[in-house]
Amino acid sequence: MTQFPCTLLVVDVSPEDRELYRQYLQEGLHTSYTILEASSGQEGLDFWHQHQPAAVLLEYRLPDLNGLDFLAQLPSTSPFPCLPAVVITRYGNEAIAVEVMKAGAQDYLIKDQLTPERLQQAVKQTLQAVELSNQLQRDRDLYQQLQGQRAEFQRKKASLNECDEWLLLALKASKTGLWDCNLQTGQIQWSQNLEAMFGLEPGQFDGSFEMFASLLHPDDRDRVLATIEQAIATKEDYKIEFRVLYPDGRIRWALSHGKVFYDLDGKPVRITGSDSDITDRKETEQALWQAEERLRVGLQNAPITVFSQDRQLKYTWIYNPALHDSQNQLGKHDRDYLPVAEAEALTTLKEQVLNSGMGTRQEVTVSRDGIDHYYDLTLEPYHNATNEVVGITGAAIDISELKRTEQTLRESEERLRISHE
Repeated sequence: MTQFPCTLLVVDVSPEDRELYRQYLQEGLHTSYTILEASSGQEGLDFWHQHQPAAVLLEYRLPDLNGLDFLAQLPSTSPFPCLPAVVITRYGNEAIAVEVMKAGAQDYLIKDQLTPERLQQAVKQTLQAVELSNQLQRDRDLYQQLQGQRAEFQRKKASLNECDEWLLLALKASKTGLWDCNLQTGQIQWSQNLEAMFGLEPGQFDGSFEMFASLLHPDDRDRVLATIEQAIATKEDYKIEFRVLYPDGRIRWALSHGKVFYDLDGKPVRITGSDSDITDRKETEQALWQAEERLRVGLQNAPITVFSQDRQLKYTWIYNPALHDSQNQLGKHDRDYLPVAEAEALTTLKEQVLNSGMGTRQEVTVSRDGIDHYYDLTLEPYHNATNEVVGITGAAIDISELKRTEQTLRESEERLRISHE
């Protein structure tokens, strides 16, 4: 580890704080540091390049640079930031602490909580961590230079084992398995988790293409095999969703990606790919479809239009449009197809809902081909997962017939009143 004495760079706008750090660092030590002082970020960087100090005590807020800017200009011998820096700030800020540690600093201290022991410990651990990082880098460089089949084999084996562990964790988390099929022998190699995805016990899969095909749902089998054959013939990657039939009769959904590999003569030799369990997604899609179908059935004979619009008030979804085809409204604003006055009135109403976050219900009039149509319009804000208003949903009930009936009734009553006068 680093031997004392060594040179430290203190970068702080306050001469009093710099002197305090000097006292803290020399208190109780048998040997002293050589301490350089800088009052600005640029001066500190100049000192760094001139003197190559072992570590730097860095005030986060400087008159010309902040701590992150300073750290970004320090060289690092490691592919991962590991800088000999301790960042000091007057007030604790968790966000800043995270950022400076991510930038490579070894510690983050608060001035009001600083003691000689805490500062000495931070500097010592920083020097040790950086030297350890440098030593590891030197060992890595030396290791890369070593020759010999056994040493190379051991390095690759350790690396592969570590990668395999990470890969297995990633595959398990994503419900994905890997496979490789030898087209010459018909033998398939599966990652450990694929057997469970296909409803098998560990070791139950015999590695044959025939057994794989037998696990496919009968209604999907021909389609999957045809897709694989087409990929081989066209030299194109493939992507296909299919059902898996478990031995106990349960059905699961899988998404398969495959890539065909060829030899120098263009002959297909292998297919490699991945299968992901997408059962949850398919069940969600089915539930959504059923909900939408129930909504469609419930609304198909009702004089009601249901819709959604984003924050720009462009239609993102519409069911049972009253005056226009839904495909002509999606992605458009009311101004794109309504008269100016009516579009502006609707826009004002909807913007009030967006800005206030409160729903409303009003009667509105929309004309088409010279005919007035009357609607009982309900608008509600639409929130995302963080409760931000990202659009509106609405329902418009056509009350035109009711309005006309009311008008006819009023006219009849008026005629009756006149006849009695």
